[in-house]
Parts: sequence; structure tokens; C-alpha cells
Amino acid sequence: MRNPLESEEMAFRYVLGTLAYFVPIAFAAWIATWLGVVMFVVMTMGAIFVIVGGRKRQSQSPEEPPPPAAVEDTPVPPAPGTEEKSG
Repeated sequence: MRNPLESEEMAFRYVLGTLAYFVPIAFAAWIATWLGVVMFVVMTMGAIFVIVGGRKRQSQSPEEPPPPAAVEDTPVPPAPGTEEKSG
């Protein structure tokens, strides 16, 4: 796991993410205990999705450009003055 406090920006995102996780759970539990449990499950699934999605995005290597086309596959227009004249 990467260090969430490696920079001030990352630490700020970590604090905001923690608040975004716990505040809805606490508010839902204040309304009704069972609603707090449901919110905990939903928020935990969302957090797992975000964490796993973040790893997949980071682990993907940039796509390599396609190999250049072979010379035989490159269309070459006819040179001026060499067109066949009909008539």
C-alpha cells in the first residue's frame, strides 16, 4: 500500500476520504441503527471498489504505439505525368 501522507495533497485527500466514509455512516446510525449498518456495508463496498479501481488504473502500462506499416501496405500515388491517357 502506498503511503497516503507522502505529500500534503495526498494527506488532504486522505482526510477528505475518511470524512466522506464515516460521516454518512454516523448520520445514518443516528437516524436508525439498522440504517447505519446498511450504510456501513454500502460505503465499505464503495471504498473497496475505489481502492481496487485505483490499483488497476495505476498498474496498467501505457499502450505501445502500433508498429509502422510495411512498405508494401503504404499506398503510393502515381507520379505526375505518368498517368495513362485514354483517347
